[in-house]
Parts: sequence; structure tokens; C-alpha cells
Amino acid sequence: MTPLSPGAVQVGPRYELQECVAKGDVTPVIGLLEEHFEEIAQQEFDWLHELLDIGCSFEEMARLLIDGEVSSPWIPIETPFSASKPPSIGLHQPNCVHSGGRKLDTRPRVNSVGLLKTHEALPMSKIKEMIGECCGIAGVLPPNSNPPWWRSGSSLVHFTGERNSVAWISYSKPGVISDLQTLSLNILGALDSILCTIGFLQEVGLCCDSFTILRLEESNKAIELCRVPLSLIKNLRMTVEHWKGNILDSHQRQGCFKSAREIIRSILGDLGTAEIAKIFDTDDPYTTLNVCALVVQILFLGILSYSQAHTGHLRPEFLFEPLEEVHLLGTSMVEFMSRKHVVVELLDFACMKDMLQDSVLVFRLSSDVFGSPSRDSQNSDWITKYDLFASPEDLADTWGPARFVTDSTHGHRLLAIEVGGGTIIRAATGEEKEEKLHWSAGPAPYRAQKLTFNSRDKVLIGATTVNDKCPLDEHKSWRHPLTNAYIQHLGTRDHSWELRERQAGFQGGQYAILQFNATYIKQNGVTLKQQQLMLPFNEIDLAFLNSNCGLQISFCTGLSRRVALRELLADVVVPFIESRLAKPAHWEELKTQYAIVENFRHGDLETWFDQLSLSLRETAIHIVRSMLEVLKDTGIDRNGEELVIAWVRKESPYSCLRLRCEKTSLWARILADSEDCATFACITPLCLEIRQHACRNLEVAPWHNVSNLLDTEVCQHLSNRDIQTVTNTLAPWTLQHQVSYWIGKSGTNLIAKVWLTNEDAEPRLVVRQKVIPEKYRARLPRVMVERLGRLREKQIGDSIAKQVVILAQI
Repeated sequence: MTPLSPGAVQVGPRYELQECVAKGDVTPVIGLLEEHFEEIAQQEFDWLHELLDIGCSFEEMARLLIDGEVSSPWIPIETPFSASKPPSIGLHQPNCVHSGGRKLDTRPRVNSVGLLKTHEALPMSKIKEMIGECCGIAGVLPPNSNPPWWRSGSSLVHFTGERNSVAWISYSKPGVISDLQTLSLNILGALDSILCTIGFLQEVGLCCDSFTILRLEESNKAIELCRVPLSLIKNLRMTVEHWKGNILDSHQRQGCFKSAREIIRSILGDLGTAEIAKIFDTDDPYTTLNVCALVVQILFLGILSYSQAHTGHLRPEFLFEPLEEVHLLGTSMVEFMSRKHVVVELLDFACMKDMLQDSVLVFRLSSDVFGSPSRDSQNSDWITKYDLFASPEDLADTWGPARFVTDSTHGHRLLAIEVGGGTIIRAATGEEKEEKLHWSAGPAPYRAQKLTFNSRDKVLIGATTVNDKCPLDEHKSWRHPLTNAYIQHLGTRDHSWELRERQAGFQGGQYAILQFNATYIKQNGVTLKQQQLMLPFNEIDLAFLNSNCGLQISFCTGLSRRVALRELLADVVVPFIESRLAKPAHWEELKTQYAIVENFRHGDLETWFDQLSLSLRETAIHIVRSMLEVLKDTGIDRNGEELVIAWVRKESPYSCLRLRCEKTSLWARILADSEDCATFACITPLCLEIRQHACRNLEVAPWHNVSNLLDTEVCQHLSNRDIQTVTNTLAPWTLQHQVSYWIGKSGTNLIAKVWLTNEDAEPRLVVRQKVIPEKYRARLPRVMVERLGRLREKQIGDSIAKQVVILAQI
């Protein structure tokens, strides 16, 4: 618990509270809070007022204080979700990568149906939460969730490392020797849970009849993406079922061992399988069950990793700290940590890390065969970076949505893979069999037909090699006048040449594009903005252009307002295009004859696009996509500390201003990109005023580096359970005076309190950031957090919303 301030008197209610919390005695803690709350909730305990704001009772507050003091790695969950639907062998999602997808129409396409939805049938965050509760940590659940003992974290998980970042999993309970029958029944039950979890993934559209894992591959120092077929798991379940009826039958035992070994081979490869066989190569039935238990742990953890695209730390909802490393021991005791076993750890790709923006979870044997340096090294240059060895099909299944650019005469021969906002292609020189593929951001030119690759064969994707004999003088090259003409601001690039080449290839029938449906994106943290920028190059979404994703900041007053994205683009399209030496084809025609600016600002875009010829529509889409690509880095930066605002002028189209999200500008943190919020921000010369913030009346004004408030609309952010309730009741929604709501991106801990001065004025939402210490905040029960409603900005046209003014608490 937070100690009292230095010099504080060690008597009184706060001191008594610390003593009672340290003893773990709930009743006296409740009594002290009830009788002396105002005396206690001061200084280092001032954050207790925040708990009252979200409706926390004194009993809940007392239990939270004790839980935080105990510092258990587990976060309580009430009743874990348990999947019940068995999976189907041979099942494939509509237009999945395994069944060939569908041929994409490469003509310019304006999507008038709208890719934005008011809500998904089941949000991806909720699906991942449910998968986490099915899988646990390699099958192990929090002790308070009342699982059977062989799945209880109180006895089966040993945490080590800084901040409990390493977990050791063993299905052996200290002091308990299970009989063969009990062990076989437990493993059979775990396999049933695994199969039903895969059935749930099939049901929500996350997988077909297989899933993938990553493993460290010794032969070429790469990370291999491996496919695990559902049929192997069903076969193991069947052999365990047969064996448990006659547990001493050696023939049945050997069949069970063989089935388990096949799964290990699909995950750890031949070398890993041979190493495992050396350890467990005996006729002892306990050894066979140990191998089966290890397979169960691998499968549980593999499915959990697959559900998050193998990207980033493992952090299910029931763990206080994320896991960087997991050791799987089967039924071996934790005391035998030195014995070879399976490890899952975070490693880094080479170029693919630029796409994923994170490390990946990789399976390997515990022996340090590669001598890879620790990730804790202070010098990141010493961290080994690995190429990816994967088939394009498995890559698309794991990190989709993806598109294959194919030779029009050979459907499985690929020229490129479009994935993650970039393109994977072969290099331009060298022998085809020896070349790596490489991912780079944005579109890329497609090379000659001889440089194709097969969609089902594994290829090596990695960084380019370095020629250390190159005579380049960087300083002299920088000063060269022809080089200086191409220097631009960071984060910008003109893709027009690549787009023209690609369009010519498609129109000539040389290339075709295969697109694969992706119900959900598995990778964590993919925002609405990123999803839109992943659309095919020839496509735009009208619902997105009409959504309130634009943000205007008045240079004169510093006030901000949300506008339709199309309106923001109308503000800057002329200086953006006319700053270029080479302007897009048909630009003058679009600007004068078809009034692109006026129609984007006030018109019906669907009707406007329909009246354009194919070539004019192609140019208009190209302009929109290019502008969005340039403006994508505006909004709240990755650290959540600054609002990046583009200032697009003809003489300097790539300039920006940065505003710190603190003090009176703290409210700006609600603009952070998320699954349901996107922000493209630009300076406007319009003088946006309110009574307290009027025009400065200056012809030449300095930037004052502050924005005091935002004029926007907000609506309810409903949970899946609430959606059905609202649909059934159709009750009107109102904001109530002095009622608080969560607001902004989940995890930012921003609360907005409503202030209504009179019925006619726009409500004011006063934003502040909660200060509950992390060790307590993470342990807040979900039901407690959900007592406060959540607001989000309206960005979809048909949402029921209220016009408000948002400002920070001063």
C-alpha cells in the first residue's frame, strides 16, 4: 500500500487503515471507511474519491485495497466463458484464403453501402476476452474462478521475472500424485475444451479448420509460420478416449503417443519432435500422459496467440501484468526447470516488424540453440531480428485482410501480397530461388513475370542485405542539387508512379487481384483509421468520408470542432494538389467543370461520383487516397501526449503543428484513434468563436499552442448486452447534470462530467483523468467499471447523438 507521506504522524484513521489492510482483515477496513472516509481520502489516498464517483461501496473499496496490497498476479473473474460448440473438419469461411477468395474488380470503386457499422454483432475485444477465458494460460485459470484443481492457477502456475512477466506451467499439483485414470480424464476434458474453443473461433469467423503458430526454425535462422490442422487434434482426442478405457494397454498407449507426436511435429518441426522423443522415449504410461499434457498446453497457448495474430504480450483480462515468456512443462514438476521443455517468448521480425509494429510470440525448445541475446538488452541493436518463413496463404490467414496480386493466367503464381498497409514483393535482381521477399509500406511496382512465387509454398520474407563495399558518400549526396529536390518532410511519399503502373497492368489484363474475406482483424489495436487505409487502392468508403472524422482547429482562437472528413478534405485539396509539379490527370476538369471542392464540402458524394467517367472517378479516388495517406499521422500521436495538426498550404503542404495534451488541452486525449474513432486534424483559417474565446483581431497572429475546447457530438458507447436492451426499448437518451461517464479510447481513464446550466445551452462535458493507482485500477471488477456509462464521439451519420462542448477541468 502507498506509505504515508514523510513526516506524517503514525496515528489516526489513515494509519489504522494501513495496518488493517496489511493484515487482510476486511471488516475493520470497512468500518474505518464508513466512519472516517473524509479524513482518510486525503493526500496519498485522495484517489479514493474516484472510487465513489463510479459507485464503489465501502465493502468493495476495502476488498480492492486488500487485493492491491496482496499484489496477486491474478485479477478476479466471476464465471469464465466456456465454449460448447464442437468444431467442423473441412469448414471454410466464405471466400477464405484456403478456398481461393474472390477476384477483385479493379475498376475504381466507390462503396456506397458503407463499411462503417454502428456496432458489430460481437466486438472483437469481447471475442478476445472470451477466447482468453476459454484458453487461460496454457489451460490454467485464475484460482478465484472456481475451476477444477487441474486448471487452477493457485497450484499450477509459478511466476518469476520482473513484475511476474514469466510463467511456468505444470499440470502437477505439489504433494498430489494423480492416478493414470484421473490424468487421462483431465487430458480428455482439456482436449474437449480446446476443440470447443476452435468451434467458437469458427462460429465467429476467426478460423477455418486450422490455425497457425510461430516457431523458431533452426536451419535458416528464421521464424516459421506453421499450420496446425484440426484433424490432428481430433485424432489425439480419439486415441486418448480409446486408451483411457484400458490404460495399461501398450498398443493403445503407443497410438496415443504417436498422435501427440504428430501435433508436436506440426508445431516444433522434426528437430523439436526428435528432442522431445529423447526425453520421453519410455514405455511408462505416465510419460505418455506427460507428452499429452504438454501438447494440451501448447494447443491452448497456440490458440490464444493465434487469436491476437501472435503479436504483442500475452495479457488476458485476468492477469495483472502482461507475460513476456511462458514455460510449458507438461506434468513435470516446476522444481525440474532445468529439464528441456517448450518455451513461448517474444522475438522480433526484420522487415515484418515494421508491418506489425510489435514483437511476436514464438514457440521453441528451452535449449538456447540460437544464442539469441536477451530482449532486456539496453542496446536494441543487439536484439536478433528474424526473417519470416511462411506460405502466403498462412500469412493472409494470420495477418489479413490481405490481397494476392496474381499472374492472370496462373492463379497460384503471385507477383505481390498486399497486407498491413504495405506490399510484399521479390527483389528486382538475382535468381528467383535464392531471393528473399520484402515487405515495405504503401504500394509497390510489380515486377516481371519470372519473379512470381507460389501461394502455397513457403517463402522467406526479410530485410534486404547490405553491400559494405558501396562507395556512397552520404554527405556529398545530400548536397547534390538533384537529391535536394526530392527531400520532403518525414511521413510523406508520393505513390502516384506505382499507382499508375499498377492500374495500367490491371487494365491491360496482365494482373488480377484475389481478395479474401476477413470478418475480424486478429491483430490487437488495429484502429478504424488503419482499417480504412487497408482498403484496396482503387476503393473508397463513402460512409467514412461522410463520418465526423475530420477535426478543424482555428488558428485564430484555437477552438476545435468535428466536421465530416469530406469537408476537411475540401479545405485542403487545392493547396495539396497544386503544390505538386506533376498534377494528377484530369485535375483541372475535376476542379472547374465538376466542382470537386464544392461537392466535397456540401454535395451528395454518391451522386457526384456516379456522374463521373471511369477515368475521372479513378483520378478522384487517387486524390482522396493520397490525401488520407498524407494526413494519417495527424491526430493524437502514438504516445498519447500530443495532438498533431496538419497545416496544408501550397508553399508547404506537409507542415504540421504539435499541441501538448495537458492542462486546458487535456480533453484532446479523447481524440485518440481506436476501433471506433479516427481523427484527421487540420488547421483552418476560419475563426471559430464562443463568448469566452473570441477572435484575436490580429492580421498576423502567432500560434498560441493551446486548444481550449471541442465542439462535437457524443453518443452512448453500448456493450453487447446493452445493444439488445436499447433495441428492444427504444428509450430516449439524455445527458443528466453532474453525471459522470467514461469517454475516449478504452484504457485512457478519462472521465467526463456533464454540466447543464440551462435547457437551451449545449451541455458541457468537463474532462479529467482518473488518478487511481495502477495496482488498484487494474483490479477493479468489470461490473464496477461498467456502472459508469461510456460516451464516444459520433462518427457515423445515423447514430443518436447530442451536441456538446468538451473542455478540460482546470
